[in-house]
Order: sequence, then C-alpha cells, then structure tokens
Amino acid sequence: MLTYTGSTVSNPATENERGNIMYKPSHIPADARDVVTDYGTAWLFEMAGKLYAIGVRAKAVRNTDFHYRFRSEESRTEYVNKWLDSLAAHAESVASRRAKRSSFSHTLKVGDILRASWGYEQTNIDYYEVVAVKSKFVDVREIGQLREGGDRGECAPAPGQYIGKVEHKRVVEGNAIKFASYKYAYLIQPHQVAGCKIFPTSYWSAYA
Repeated sequence: MLTYTGSTVSNPATENERGNIMYKPSHIPADARDVVTDYGTAWLFEMAGKLYAIGVRAKAVRNTDFHYRFRSEESRTEYVNKWLDSLAAHAESVASRRAKRSSFSHTLKVGDILRASWGYEQTNIDYYEVVAVKSKFVDVREIGQLREGGDRGECAPAPGQYIGKVEHKRVVEGNAIKFASYKYAYLIQPHQVAGCKIFPTSYWSAYA
C-alpha cells in the first residue's frame, strides 16, 4: 500500500515508473506535486487557495480518473490513497486471473460432448463433439440432436451425427469453449445404462 502523507511522497517517481504514464493533462500546474506508482499517477496542487488533485491510471491515453477539489489536506490524502489502493488491487486481481488461466489444464478428450444454451426470447441448444485434442485446444464439430415437442420441448445430443465443420477452439476454465460473448459450451456427462451412454436432456423453446 502506498501512503501519501500530504507533506511527502513515500513512493517517489522513478524513470521506470514514469515510463508507465502515457498521458499527463496539459492543464496541470508546473509546480504540482506528483504521487507515482506502477498503476497510476496523482498530481496535487493549489489554485486560488483551493486544494485540487488529478488522477490518471497507468497507460491511459486520454482520460483522467478524477479531477476534484478538496476541503482539506486530510480529505485529499485519504482520497488519493484509496484511489491508488484500488488501482493496485485491480492490477493484482487481473494478474491472478491471468496466472490462473495460464496454469489451467483441461481434461476434455475425443468423444466428449459439450452443450451450449443461449438465446434471448427463446432457448437454443447446440451440441458439439470433441474430435481432436491439441494441448490447450480442441477441435469440435457441431452434431445433431434428438428432439421432442412442437415449439418447445426436450432434446438430447446425437453423437457422431455431424452437421457442422471442424472448429479449433481454446478450452477455458470449467472445461468450456467460447463461441461468442453470449455463447459458451460446457461438458455434459452421460451415465451408463446397459453399456450405453445416456445423455441428460435439455429444455429448448422456439419462443420465450
């Protein structure tokens, strides 16, 4: 945690840290004090006896995070510290998620079936079969399905009945595959009955 006390800067700028700052507002006074971290910079200054602070996050190209006037040095110090802490926490969260994604190892295998459920005014169900495994990626093909009902009902996958071309996809956490921002396919597990794979059914509808 960086602690700006109001009179000194406990984390002074370094050439490397300044290299992270891509945007400095042109209206900042020349005598403004700066508080620089790897995640953002705050400039502190006075105008006409009023206390101000401007904050820009690292790698910003245009916009400021804030440009406020404060009633006291204490309130300005508190606000700047909270802002810097929030930037650091966000950066740590992003780094943690990236590390988790990087270390993730899927368990999909050839023959596995994935289901995608999507739609706004109706429930669409698509099934995909894994036809090849390549490290962090898999090749899948859309397959047909068994359906019952008129404009709604239940459906189940029909393994081996290919209706789509081969698609090369990266497997993400949860043994899932992303086809669009609104469409992910997840592994479904069958159960065995008399040596046959029986897949769970899913509800589909043509209208909400």
